[in-house]
Amino acid sequence: MKNIVTIFRKQLKETMRNKEVLIQFLMFPVLAVFMTKSIQIEGMPPNFFVQLFSTMYVGMAPLVSMEAILSEEKEKNTLRVLLMADVTPWQYLAGVGGYVFLFCMLGAGVFCLLGGYGSGEAVLFLAVLGAGILVSAGGGHRRREQQSDGRKLGGGSPNAASFFSSHALPLQCPYLQGDGLGLHRADPAHADGPGRGGGNR
Repeated sequence: MKNIVTIFRKQLKETMRNKEVLIQFLMFPVLAVFMTKSIQIEGMPPNFFVQLFSTMYVGMAPLVSMEAILSEEKEKNTLRVLLMADVTPWQYLAGVGGYVFLFCMLGAGVFCLLGGYGSGEAVLFLAVLGAGILVSAGGGHRRREQQSDGRKLGGGSPNAASFFSSHALPLQCPYLQGDGLGLHRADPAHADGPGRGGGNR
């Protein structure tokens, strides 16, 4: 347990220095706040941007963060030093994974507050995002292993980001299906212009 806490604290200290990870933690929550407060379109479902960006956040932030942290540790050769200092691989992954999970759940909390969900809805919302964060973080570790083994990432089973893009995003944001923001659907009442169909001549 002590080693896990040590790894966790190490990642906390390096948060501000690892710009790629910091951007992943902040980008989607900040975009959601900005878009929700500044854009209002007639017919837009409530919490549209919250659902949109929270789904993207779950699919991308944990995966990219885990992959970036593991890659940086390998490049700096600090991972080997940690393993030589009696830190087992599962302790290292638990420390890094706990760090990524905590910060991603803080972002999930921002989405939850922005959506104004009630107590029951908030618990369900955070539970779903929490489960997605765990799956996505595991996908980041898996991708890093594949890169280390020199295998292609193009084939095989889909990663967490592609899964959430193709499954969770349409489920949470049905408004994106079909016409998206409804900018391309012609009103049936006005589909026939003057001089066409039943229009007056």
